[in-house]
Amino acid sequence: MVNTDLKQLELVNKTGKLSEEWHWKSLSYLARDTERINPSKHFPENTFKYVDIGSVDNHLGKIVKTQTLLGQQAPSRARKLIKADDIIIATTRPYLRNIAIVPLELNQAICSTGFCVLRANADIAVPKYVYYACRSNIVIKQLIPKQRGASYPAVTDNDIFESVIPVPFPDNPIRSLDIQRRIVARIEALLAEVKESRNLIYKIEQDAKRFLSVALDEVFTKLESVIDIVQFDKIATAFNGKAIGEGESSIRVFKSKHVYPHSLRLDKPSFMKVEQVPKIPKNRFLRPSDVLMANAAEGTLGRVTYVSECEEQWTVDGKIMILRSLDEQNLLLNKWLYYYLWSARGRQEILSRRTGTAFAENRGQTGISPKSVLEIPVPLPPINEQRQAVAYLDSIQHEADEILKLLEQDAKLLDMLEQSILERAFRGEL
Repeated sequence: MVNTDLKQLELVNKTGKLSEEWHWKSLSYLARDTERINPSKHFPENTFKYVDIGSVDNHLGKIVKTQTLLGQQAPSRARKLIKADDIIIATTRPYLRNIAIVPLELNQAICSTGFCVLRANADIAVPKYVYYACRSNIVIKQLIPKQRGASYPAVTDNDIFESVIPVPFPDNPIRSLDIQRRIVARIEALLAEVKESRNLIYKIEQDAKRFLSVALDEVFTKLESVIDIVQFDKIATAFNGKAIGEGESSIRVFKSKHVYPHSLRLDKPSFMKVEQVPKIPKNRFLRPSDVLMANAAEGTLGRVTYVSECEEQWTVDGKIMILRSLDEQNLLLNKWLYYYLWSARGRQEILSRRTGTAFAENRGQTGISPKSVLEIPVPLPPINEQRQAVAYLDSIQHEADEILKLLEQDAKLLDMLEQSILERAFRGEL
């Protein structure tokens, strides 16, 4: 039995008293590290598969995407050789469980030094047994207290190798391996049922997110006979925010990270610099019913939100545009404008007017100016029809939100069920 003091075992959160045949063993006893290699030196003209932190889906516990790189293009962190059945564990924020087992098709790939690689000792450990133990709270709860750093809390490879897991009959390797395989088979059978439930939740979630789009199409079709098409500048204004940088004034600044469909996010607040406050025009302070639109960066450009309520000291930075009706009582409801710009039709009008070039998969040097927005054609039914349509769309969105909240609760319950399965497995109860 590995030398492990009582405090270390308490970190495992007492998963259950082990029977006499089970013992705590360190991962360093059950697995070894991998080889280091420098692709730019060893095979500069050949390609290789590269696995970084973003390659792992932490919900699925799988490697879902890789990059194919030329050896001479290898990033400085591409140094760890991985083989089929290796377990890779991200050392940054271990509580996120960016953990995966390497599939056969990625044998001899290279992963980032941001992973700790465990290569199970085939004589005493089944790779998937080690993998499921690492994804369980048993190991995670040992790692969390060892994290270092504030911005990017991380652990070391040694921290991971020092973690302990329960192993059946370690003094009888043949019997131990047989039991480990049976436990893995049982875990996978139960997790397959959990996966089916997750798939169902995902399907319902996607359907709920489509409710509003379907309702919008229905509204546009129903009002088609009474809709006039009016250029944006005839019914509304558009101007960019003026706030810059981070400061300590009382003026709160909303940025692209706060603008999400249907709601203005209030977490991670930013504030203006004190010296900037007198320079902000009064019309740049937010008003209830304003429509906000991200005006820059591929992937965020065109994202809109509706300000249902706000404080007097709220404004936006230069990457957010404020959109306002010229006459909300008799001409254009801001909420109708929001729903139109959120719709597929409105988003197409926005993106067709962007300028610049995207240089990455999700972000780029693209943008849209207020002048271009003012040229967008806007469907404008009579004000009473707008009010009725907005009330209907609000009710649809409310129903969708309620469904999504329930699904989120169900997903959390499945997370708990998955951990319960793993904990029972490593207590020898499956």
